[in-house]
Amino acid sequence: ESNSKSLVAIAPEWTDAASSRKNVWGQTAASHPTLWFFVPFTTATQLEFSLQTQDENDVYRTVVPVPSQPGIIAVEVPKTAPALKLDQPYRWTLKAVVPCPSAEPDQPFVQGWIER
Repeated sequence: ESNSKSLVAIAPEWTDAASSRKNVWGQTAASHPTLWFFVPFTTATQLEFSLQTQDENDVYRTVVPVPSQPGIIAVEVPKTAPALKLDQPYRWTLKAVVPCPSAEPDQPFVQGWIER
């Protein structure tokens, strides 16, 4: 059931044989790409998207509107953000902020890498 409530990146996914960990890695020709996600819930108060360099410097960060019904959303990196450099990996994260009564809530998120 928990998998049905997870954010999903619409991007290539592969499993690392050594760690059995799933990784999301995509390539793009765009200097300012659009990333696509499936959001299976509407209970989040907001979605937070970030794009960072390999050494964790922000390239772009924004709050994304929560869809009114479960479905696919697009997150576009605007032309006002720095262009992705060729042959450099960037980490992206989409995190849902959901109401939770516990002191340390488990916020759903998905992350991966993109390279131009």
